[in-house]
Amino acid sequence: MTVGVSAIAPARRVATVPRSGIRAAAESLSPDLANLAAGDPSFATPAHICAAAVQAAQHGATHYTHGRGELELREAFADKLARENGLVDVDPEREIVVTAGALNALAAIFQALLDPGDEALVPDPGLPNYGAQVLLAGGRPVPAPLDSSSGWCYDLDGLERRVTPRTRLLVVNSPANPTGAVLPGEHLRALAEFARVHDLIVVSDEAYERLVYPPAGHRSFAALPGARERTISVFSVSKSYAMTGWRIGFTVAPAALSDVLLTVQEHLIGCPCSVSQAAAVAALRGPSTVVHRMVDEYRRRRDLVVKVLGGLAGVDLVPPAGGLYAFPRVDSLGSDPAAVIAARARVRVVAGEAFGEVGRGHVRLSFAGKTGELQVALERLRPLLS
Repeated sequence: MTVGVSAIAPARRVATVPRSGIRAAAESLSPDLANLAAGDPSFATPAHICAAAVQAAQHGATHYTHGRGELELREAFADKLARENGLVDVDPEREIVVTAGALNALAAIFQALLDPGDEALVPDPGLPNYGAQVLLAGGRPVPAPLDSSSGWCYDLDGLERRVTPRTRLLVVNSPANPTGAVLPGEHLRALAEFARVHDLIVVSDEAYERLVYPPAGHRSFAALPGARERTISVFSVSKSYAMTGWRIGFTVAPAALSDVLLTVQEHLIGCPCSVSQAAAVAALRGPSTVVHRMVDEYRRRRDLVVKVLGGLAGVDLVPPAGGLYAFPRVDSLGSDPAAVIAARARVRVVAGEAFGEVGRGHVRLSFAGKTGELQVALERLRPLLS
């Protein structure tokens, strides 16, 4: 039987979703380009974590798990939240859902909480998946501008102008992708008050929480006074433990919201990967020295980026306080600086507009990769941006 073109046309909501600019840049086939587009850590997953996964598989942990994730992992994460995030008394049986990475957590949240036409305030510049996932859930993403002059904090007046009766969610990302901003406590408190006044649920994306460089310090949004009851926090082991391929994340939310997320997850993935969960337990319960070593190396790479780019006439850079990226403004190169950098410096970066309209004229450079490649890329960029 011949299938007509109309029969295989995608759903209208899918047609409105562009491909990820990050993925498109990171996966482009140009072997002669130094790659500063990908956010995948250069480190291998620590040996004790891999060993735990192998042992789990050999002992039969290859079956379905609880839809919320294995209780042992949820308990380990609850202990971590109390120890590091100021979130005490999180109930691992009712308030934590293990997900297939942070992106799966975000997708489940938007599908669980947005009706068609509901609006979500998403940071601009911000992770492009926020807007795409809101669209896929039938909602409407509303860009919330960030201000580079304030260290990439939210423009609070701009937020107020964008609230409507259909606004339901506010997405907060700190440490942030792509800007590297770590939002200060007073600004987080202002956002918490904004959410309270407008009766919004806050989606706090904290996937880069361990990657913070002194003197900055991370604070979990739900730990703010009065914020926990309206906050869904998203965490991940991907970046902190060099476990991007293991696909384990977490949502932390009040029990009623967590129950709704569980329902959605049951129909999205059934349950997270059993072997990956065993690895995540080892990550959370194991020694932290390996994490500190990785963070120290990221800090050195961040310092190198700031030292080189900060001294160039054609660059305006807010030094990243956390995460794995720098987001310099390089509009002296014209309307498509990423293309110019690829053609003339042979360096692959992600175009700033992939992260929103405010990102236009910027590019995202990752320092997640190997130090040698970063050094080569910076040397190629120096003459172009001087």
